[in-house]
Amino acid sequence: MILLSQIYAEFVKKFTLWRRRPIWAVIGLFAPLGISTFIIASFATMAELPVWQIGLVDEDNTVQSQALEEVILSREGTIPYYQEVTDNWEEAKSLFDEGKLYMVVKIPQGFGDRLSADESVAIDALIINAHADQTKNLRLGLDARLYLFYVQYMLPESGRPGVIYSYSLTYPTEIPRAGYMATGALVLTIILTAMMYAGLFAALEHQEKTAIEVETPPRGSFAGMVGTVLAVMVEAFIILAIIAIINGLLWHLKIPPVSAWPHMLLAVALLTMIFAIIGYGLGQRARDVRLVLGPTMIIVLTLWIMSGGVNPVEAMAGTEFLSILPTTATLRILARELVGLGNISVGENLLIIGAWSLAVVFVALILKVGIKNRV
Repeated sequence: MILLSQIYAEFVKKFTLWRRRPIWAVIGLFAPLGISTFIIASFATMAELPVWQIGLVDEDNTVQSQALEEVILSREGTIPYYQEVTDNWEEAKSLFDEGKLYMVVKIPQGFGDRLSADESVAIDALIINAHADQTKNLRLGLDARLYLFYVQYMLPESGRPGVIYSYSLTYPTEIPRAGYMATGALVLTIILTAMMYAGLFAALEHQEKTAIEVETPPRGSFAGMVGTVLAVMVEAFIILAIIAIINGLLWHLKIPPVSAWPHMLLAVALLTMIFAIIGYGLGQRARDVRLVLGPTMIIVLTLWIMSGGVNPVEAMAGTEFLSILPTTATLRILARELVGLGNISVGENLLIIGAWSLAVVFVALILKVGIKNRV
C-alpha cells in the first residue's frame, strides 16, 4: 500500500504540472500537429521524382524486345523517366522486395514472336503502390513508353496488335498519401509527447532539487519512475485524442470498427510507455529541462521518418530492419484500421511492440536500481 501511495503521489504531482507550466501542454499539442500538418500538406501535393530506378528484365532477347527496352529507358515524352538498375530477374525481385526499387518490368519469352504473328502480347510489371499518386505516376510513365513503342514500331502498319502490361501491387488496395501520412502523424504525436513530457518531468525534479525527496524513501526511485510514466501516458492519450479528431476531419480518416479498438489501444499504450521510459531516462541524465527538447526532437523525427511516417517502409531501403521497430509496428496497426492498409498482421506487430516493451522495462528497472544503489 505504501508503494501504491508513493506512485499515486508522483502521478498526481506530474499530471498537475500542466497547471504550473501550461506552455508544456501547448508545446505537446501544437508541436506534433504543426510538424505533421506542414509535412502532409507539402508532400501530399509534391511532384514525383522525374527519374525512377527500376529493374528491366528481357527474357526474350529479340529485336522487338530490345527495341522496347530502348523506348522504356528513353527520355522522350512525358515524365517520369526510368533508369535501369539491373536486368537480372532474381536481383530485381530481391531489390523490389527490399524496397530499393519501385518497379520491375519483365519482357517475357515469346514477346517478339507474338508481335511478328500479329498477336497481342503482355509484359509484366511489379509496382510498389505505397500511395495512390505514386502508383499512378509509375503506371502513367509505363503507359507513355508503350505508346511511344507503338508509334515508332507498329503504328504505320494498320491492324497491328498493341502491347499491354499486367501488373501486381505490393498492397491489395491503394491508399491516399495524405490519409496514410495523417496516420503517421498520430505515431509522431505518441512518441513526441511521451518522450518530451517524461524527459521534462524528470529533468525538472533535478533542476528544482526535489529528486532526492523522491528517491530517498524506500522504493522511492521505482515509485517516481512509475508515477511519472503513468502521468505521461494519460497526458499523451489526451493530446492524441485531440490530434486524432483534427486529422480525421482534415484528412478523412475512417472510424475503426469496435472490434479494432482493443488492439489499437494496446499498441498505442505500449508505444507510449516505451517512449515515456526512454524520455524519463533522458531527463535523469540531462537534469535540465533546456537539454531535453533538442535530443528528443532529433530522436523522434528520425524514428518517425524511418518507421514510415512519410513513406511506408516497403518503399524504403532496409525494410527488414525497419519493420521490427515498435514505431513501425504501431503505425501499421493504426494504418490498417484508419486507412485500410492491407496485408498487415495485427498479432505479429503486437508481438514486436510487446517484445520492445519488455526489453525497455527490463533495462529501465536495472538502471533505476543501479541509480538507487549509488545514491
